Amino acid sequence: MNGNIRRSPSHLPCSLIAARWIFHSERGEDCSQELGLPVSDSLHRHRCQESLGGAEMKIERILSAFLLLALLASIAALIYLILNPPPGERFTEFYILGPKGKASDYPTRLFVNQSGSLIIGIVNHEYRTMNYTVEIWRIGENFSEIRLLESFTVSLEHSKISEQWKPQFKRNFSFSIEKPGKYRLVFLLLKDCPPKRPEDYGSEEERIRKAINGELRSLILNVEVLGI
Repeated sequence: MNGNIRRSPSHLPCSLIAARWIFHSERGEDCSQELGLPVSDSLHRHRCQESLGGAEMKIERILSAFLLLALLASIAALIYLILNPPPGERFTEFYILGPKGKASDYPTRLFVNQSGSLIIGIVNHEYRTMNYTVEIWRIGENFSEIRLLESFTVSLEHSKISEQWKPQFKRNFSFSIEKPGKYRLVFLLLKDCPPKRPEDYGSEEERIRKAINGELRSLILNVEVLGI
């Protein structure tokens, strides 16, 4: 009776099933029915594998595109920073030098009507074009005298800071005082003037007091004038 019983493929040894599967696969045949596997399950598994493979490829492509865009954005940002460096500290150099162009030999002790000379310098590091107005005032002791000696306006473009310092604007200034006494020369710097007028900073005496108190940018030179 056992000889008449035909075993189903599910009872075949695993090695035989694998061998027959490989044999039929190499011939391009579907061995699902031969091995007793449901055709629908086999196709479903095959389609699922194809779907998963396609989804993985899509994800990889999206990630690759995202990484490429991020890399390009980083390169563009780096190039922009190189070509357009962020501005540093904004400031203006305002100075006076002695007649020989050095920070020495200032005319701080003169005789009546004796001429003294200075060099006024300005360097613009404001990262934009600036209008400067310089007022030079002579102030007598205890504000006994307030006299405007000279005023000028200059427009300067931004000057880059370099390792080797160099002047941008220089102007010679000479003066003499006809009476003995103690005086102060006040070099007042007004930025962006015009459009803002000197009067907008207050009256003459108010501007001088603000300069002496450090409320306005200024340089002060004390001068003693001796009688002959």
